[in-house]
Amino acid sequence: MPRIPRPRCVGCNKVVGNIGQRYINNGLLKLYVSARIQKRIDSTSLICHGCRLKLMRWHHEVEDQINEFISNENSIKNDDDTDEMDIQMENNSKYTQTTENMESIKILVDRCSNDQRSCIVCGEKNANNRTRLDDYNRNMLFMKKGVYVSPGARCCGDHFYQDELSYEAIHQIVPYTSEFVWFNSNEIQKMMNDFRTLLQCQRGLDFDNNASLGDEAYYNITGLQKDQFNDLLNQLQSMRNSKLRSARVALAVFLAKFRLGLSNRVLATIFCLKDKRTISKLINQVRQALKTDFVPHHIGFNHIDRQSVIDHHQTAVATALLATNSNQLCVVMDGTYLPIQKSSNHPFQRRTYSMHKHKNLVKPMIITATDGYILSVFGPFLADGHNNDASIIKHIMRNDDQGITSWLHDDDIIIVDRGFRDAVSAMEELGLCVEIPAFLKGKRQFSTQEANRTRAITKNRWIIESVNEKIKEWNYFNHLHNSSLQYLPDDLDIVCALHNAFRQPIMKDPMNGIELAKIMLEQIEKENELEKLLMQISDDKKHTGGRNYQIKQSKSYINEHLQPSFLDENELEFIVELCNQHTDLLRVRFHSRHSNTKHHTATVQFDDNQDQPIQAWYCTCASGSRTVGCCVHITAILWHMGVNRGEVNVNLHPLSAARLLGYVDDSNSHLEIDDNDDESNNIDD
Repeated sequence: MPRIPRPRCVGCNKVVGNIGQRYINNGLLKLYVSARIQKRIDSTSLICHGCRLKLMRWHHEVEDQINEFISNENSIKNDDDTDEMDIQMENNSKYTQTTENMESIKILVDRCSNDQRSCIVCGEKNANNRTRLDDYNRNMLFMKKGVYVSPGARCCGDHFYQDELSYEAIHQIVPYTSEFVWFNSNEIQKMMNDFRTLLQCQRGLDFDNNASLGDEAYYNITGLQKDQFNDLLNQLQSMRNSKLRSARVALAVFLAKFRLGLSNRVLATIFCLKDKRTISKLINQVRQALKTDFVPHHIGFNHIDRQSVIDHHQTAVATALLATNSNQLCVVMDGTYLPIQKSSNHPFQRRTYSMHKHKNLVKPMIITATDGYILSVFGPFLADGHNNDASIIKHIMRNDDQGITSWLHDDDIIIVDRGFRDAVSAMEELGLCVEIPAFLKGKRQFSTQEANRTRAITKNRWIIESVNEKIKEWNYFNHLHNSSLQYLPDDLDIVCALHNAFRQPIMKDPMNGIELAKIMLEQIEKENELEKLLMQISDDKKHTGGRNYQIKQSKSYINEHLQPSFLDENELEFIVELCNQHTDLLRVRFHSRHSNTKHHTATVQFDDNQDQPIQAWYCTCASGSRTVGCCVHITAILWHMGVNRGEVNVNLHPLSAARLLGYVDDSNSHLEIDDNDDESNNIDD
């Protein structure tokens, strides 16, 4: 029986199996194979899979040249035809030629990778949740980023938010290469329509479009990062979208009002809303939602128990310096001032006018843990002389506001400043321990024990000053309208709850500083030996301590103490006095920053033979005899002698004190006129 020949590929003459064989047909494949083997072939010839792939690769490489060749051929053909036509036919042919040439255009663009197996954002391959980008997202990316994405490109589902590429994903995409891409008229028309739609939907602050704003923009406008904003929105279960606005926009308007302190009229313009009444309505709706769904979980004595505060929010420094046992709670109390509008109601104006600040104010009372976590806010209270810190805290304790007396236990420690002096006995009657800085009581200087104990208190009390500053970063509180006073208690609770929930804690690690506390405890009962020595040699001087704050202030004392040298006026010298009888002592006389006639003499005892050469210090200022740290005057000596002389001259800084004085005129300085010059001028005349 004769053997039937197996079919072979017309391109490579290899045997073609039943699966891989395909007819060549008429078209570009037939032309390509004929040119390659230089033979005329029939359309019924077979071709293998390998030869077809070679054609596809070749066609991809020369596609631009082929399109250009076809375009040129059409142009030449049209030119030949116009030579045989009359004027009207010539115009028609030119119009036809222009239309045909404009059907496709080649543009040099930056594009992403054409690999459909990888994500165009992160480059991850074979991800399970990859989706194909639609034309809208491709055109949006091209308009916002200038990067062309080929049809069929894929992206991980994590990079989408509500079916659109997120803001972070758009800015994470980088071009893969630059090349010429052909666009036909339909593609260009569709892109223009998408661009028009995007521009029409674009608003100044579009919080509904998650891709329009980044983390920095969210923080600058609302005071929260984008993730924090979304978290807060998810907690507001009572907020619903309406026909006029979404819950996202309503929350953004509220936070922008507090963060920026703008008027309702300006907010309506920025957020493209109807008028200021719409803004006022939105703010009231969000305020009620926050008060119901958010505030009770983040502020107030009911949201956290006393033991949790001790375990998670009490610093090791407070426990070591002030507490006698580990179960004692330490809290800090202080009042702060919020300026309000001057009222036409005379009684209200008198009751809110502060003789201390010389402004119309209201005064909330804030209670925090020693790491800066806000426990509760009381008030606001009036700001006249009948509503000082002492009277406010006595009012709170006697009325048991928010259940404070039942929340606090016996022997719990209340850290306050000297303004609470008249309320100490009232708090002690309730079984509380009050830590308050010492008073001079007619003395010129604190004793060493008083100064050291005061330093231990202020070491833990500074945290509430920082909290007050954080609250006033919300510009809404910089100047309150009287019409908003009825909402002020809720507004204070909301801002303090936001601080607890989303702001970084002021003391990131409450357990940090235990080594410093041990050093302070070792020094707290120690006598100032240098003070005794100076008294013995009849040199009336005393001494204090400090840390970062003193370093900042010491630079001002150093700049004032520096004087031109007698040898070279361009050189500055720091005058230091040495003792003839005791060669291990040096002292510096500093001008008081409050009085031109007052000086403070700071003395340091040193030993060059020791690893720690500074042995003791003493200053004549009010708290100069303490041994826990040192005062600003001692800090100025140590800073200049040990550090400042090796740094750049601070007087060269554009904001130095020496330069600042030159920017402001002095009415006491007069131009001296020489009488002899006037007489000589008259004679000449």
